[in-house]
Amino acid sequence: MNQELSPEPYKRNEAEQKSLDLFHEGQALTASGEVENALAKIEESLALARNNNDPEWTAYLEGTVAYLNSDLEKLQSLVDRAGANNVTLTRLAKGLEARGAVDYKEDYYK
Repeated sequence: MNQELSPEPYKRNEAEQKSLDLFHEGQALTASGEVENALAKIEESLALARNNNDPEWTAYLEGTVAYLNSDLEKLQSLVDRAGANNVTLTRLAKGLEARGAVDYKEDYYK
């Protein structure tokens, strides 16, 4: 019987996990309307991502910060660099462009 073995699941290093945790904290704060506190958490996450040399995750975080700062031009410039998260950045950009204001719950979850 010939069975292919599944690859080992990806294991994040400590900095990657901390960056992810901080982002999710920021995301929860954003969804509850605490944008300034959210930005602080996401920017902390971004600093870890930059130090960890993860360009796609970094682009996604930079795009999220741009969205929260209503910087549509910067956000749009990061979409193609965000890897699998480009879909989310595209939704954020479309929402920001359509209404001219941040509505994270509406744009992230649609």
